[in-house]
Amino acid sequence: MKKITLFVLSLVLALGVFSTVWAADVTIGTDTTTQRQPFGAYWGYERSASLYLSSEIGYTGTITQLQWYVGTAQTTSIPTVIYLKTTANTTLTADTWANMISGATQVYSATRTYTPTGWLTIDITDFNYTSGNLLVLCATNYGGTGTGTYPYFRYSTTTGYNRHEYWYQDSSAPTGN
Repeated sequence: MKKITLFVLSLVLALGVFSTVWAADVTIGTDTTTQRQPFGAYWGYERSASLYLSSEIGYTGTITQLQWYVGTAQTTSIPTVIYLKTTANTTLTADTWANMISGATQVYSATRTYTPTGWLTIDITDFNYTSGNLLVLCATNYGGTGTGTYPYFRYSTTTGYNRHEYWYQDSSAPTGN
C-alpha cells in the first residue's frame, strides 16, 4: 500500500497570470497484509518493482514524495535507492533489474531506518508525471548476507496480476530474471 503525493499546477488567467498550487494525496491499496518489500534487508541486496496504473493514480503533476505504510518498524540502517519510470505496460514480465531501471529516473538515495510504524513519507527529487503507468523501483544494499532485523510494509492485492516483482541475492547485487 502506497501513497503518492502529486503537486498539480493550474494557471488562472484574470488580469494577469497567477499560479495556484495544490497537493493531491493518492492512496493505492487498503489491505493490512505485510511483507519485507519494497525495502527488505533479509538478503544483502534486494530489489522491488511495483507497477501502478494511471487509473489508480488519477492525477498528473509533479510527484514530490512517496509514502509507504510501515507495519513492523526496525531501526536497522538500510542503504536505499528509489527510481521512477513511466510505461505503457499494464503488467510486468520476468526481466533483469538492469533492464527494469534502464531509462528510469533516480529520485532518492540515502541510508535510512524505517520507523516508526504508520505512514512513512520519503521526500524525493521532483518527478514530472504526465501520463502512463508508473513503475516504482526500489533497491536496498545492506550488503553481505543481509540482516534478520528488517521492516515489513503493508501491501494490497489487486484484481490484476503481475504488477510486482522482486529480486534478492547475498554478497552482490542480483543480476538474473
